[in-house]
Amino acid sequence: IASVVESIDDVTFATRRSDGVSGSIGAHVRHTIDHVAALVEPMSADVVDYDTRRRGTDVERHRPVSATELRPVANGLESLTPEDEDRSIELSAVVEHNGQRVTARSTVGRELVFVLSHTVHHQAIIALLLADAGWRTSDRFGLAPSTPGTAPCAQSA
Repeated sequence: IASVVESIDDVTFATRRSDGVSGSIGAHVRHTIDHVAALVEPMSADVVDYDTRRRGTDVERHRPVSATELRPVANGLESLTPEDEDRSIELSAVVEHNGQRVTARSTVGRELVFVLSHTVHHQAIIALLLADAGWRTSDRFGLAPSTPGTAPCAQSA
């Protein structure tokens, strides 16, 4: 995601589609950062909460802020060890519109798999938003590791 953030202009990064179908590229980047940060920088020890997120922040509107926020979460992922993957954690999730929460036991490794899948999903949306704006992504950007072959989403402007 960092290379995409660094390669596009500020307007493309912050512009929302006129039909309201999706947030801006910046909003998807911020959402992804929030999920990774929830895992590598939990607000309380051994509790992961993906539902407590920031919305409408400078991370969504300003590429330099977004790039700055990407570095520590990337470093957090890189610092995880194989031993960390087996560590038990508690997942706290909102399951009702009224804010009702449930908790479940998980492991860092299982949540890493979720965060990867979630990130790829948002990369795919970002690739579509970039295509709408006339930008090209790499052949694998937004494709799950299990997806064979290549399928570029857009041609260069």
